[in-house]
Amino acid sequence: YTPGGTVTTAPSSNSSGVDGNLVFKGGFGPVNGGSLDMESNTLSIGGDFSPSVNSALYTTAPQTTNFTATGSGFIILTNNSGADVNFDDVNFNGSGGDWTLDDTFGATGNFTVTAGTLKLGGYSLTVDVAKQLTIANSAGAGIDLGTGASILNGSGTGASRPIIKNASGVFTASSGTVEIS
Repeated sequence: YTPGGTVTTAPSSNSSGVDGNLVFKGGFGPVNGGSLDMESNTLSIGGDFSPSVNSALYTTAPQTTNFTATGSGFIILTNNSGADVNFDDVNFNGSGGDWTLDDTFGATGNFTVTAGTLKLGGYSLTVDVAKQLTIANSAGAGIDLGTGASILNGSGTGASRPIIKNASGVFTASSGTVEIS
C-alpha cells in the first residue's frame, strides 16, 4: 500500500490497548506479509510498531517517522521473521512516552529523541554516520542503553556526525562501555 500523504495513528497513553498501534500484514493470518511504502510522506505512530512476518515498510528520503505515544510500555519490533523495515529520519516525540526495542533498529537519516525515553532493551541502534543522533534539551528526553545494547555508526558516507546531548537530555548506560567520538 502506498498512501497519497501523511499517515497518523492517534497518540496513546495505554500500552495494553490497541489505540495508536501500527500493525500491518497481508494475506490471511499472520503470514504472507504486506507492505507499506511511505515514499517521502510522514508517518506518525502513536502506539506499538509491529509489522507481521515477512512484511515491509519502505521510505524514500527525505521521509520522517514520528513515534508519539504518551505512556509507558510501548514496543518497537522491526524484524519479525523477515520483516523489512527501512526508516529515514526518526523522531521520538511523545511527552511521557516510553518505547522499548524488541529488535535492532536502524535509521538512514537523522535520529532525534525530542520527548520520551527510548530503551534499547539489549538491541543495537544504528544511525548513518553522515547524519546525527540528537537528544533534545528537555528533562523528559532520553535513551537508555540497558544491558548489552549499543549505538553504532551506520555505513553511510561523509564525515562522522556527533551524538548531541543537550543540557538536560538524558543518556543512560546501565553497564558496559559507551564511546562517543
